[in-house]
Amino acid sequence: IRKKQPGNFSIESLFETIQRSMPSDVRISRKVMRFRSKGFFSRIAIMCDCFLSRQQINHVTGDIHFASLALPGKRTILTIHDIGFVTHPSTFARFILKFFWLYLPVRHCAIITTVSEATKKELLKYVSHHYENKIRVIHNPLKELFVPHPKAFNGDEPVILQIGTKYNKNITRLFLAIASIKCRLEIVGKLTDSHISELRYHKIKYSVYSGLNDEEIVNRYV
Repeated sequence: IRKKQPGNFSIESLFETIQRSMPSDVRISRKVMRFRSKGFFSRIAIMCDCFLSRQQINHVTGDIHFASLALPGKRTILTIHDIGFVTHPSTFARFILKFFWLYLPVRHCAIITTVSEATKKELLKYVSHHYENKIRVIHNPLKELFVPHPKAFNGDEPVILQIGTKYNKNITRLFLAIASIKCRLEIVGKLTDSHISELRYHKIKYSVYSGLNDEEIVNRYV
């Protein structure tokens, strides 16, 4: 699993939930990378970490797709959560990401899991359909804390909850979509100066929350 990053912990949270739900006779060794995926040398170090900690079955849980190349392909699973990175503005960066985050890992690993049919379809735009038979769609589970809390709909000024503000969340499109709607936007994440300018330009009522734990996020839903 990748090294945890401030404000970026959805993958870690997901697989903690999965690990707690595994049968007791399944032995799991959780290896967290010592380095963040940033720059050439740190990524080489991540691959070395993976190589030295390989097991009978190996699972790269996402984000650090390239790390799977240091593991035995026939015994390695890779989870791909989304492929928004293929829209990177730099042509060179797009080439590197497509090659080392998609093409080579998909070719190398025995099984690829995606979290939705949409992600699978997007993935198959960038890799050969020859590999479709190794792609499995496994939807993300919810944590035990997330249960239904029915309540009356606020028709006068509904609240729209947005979880996450990274580029792949397409938050600027959300601003455009609700610009003419009388509502209040609650955002969990960190806003850039550009985000704040757009919110003000569209005269959107909003509030921001960051660094929330699971219980606090549930409270935002409720």
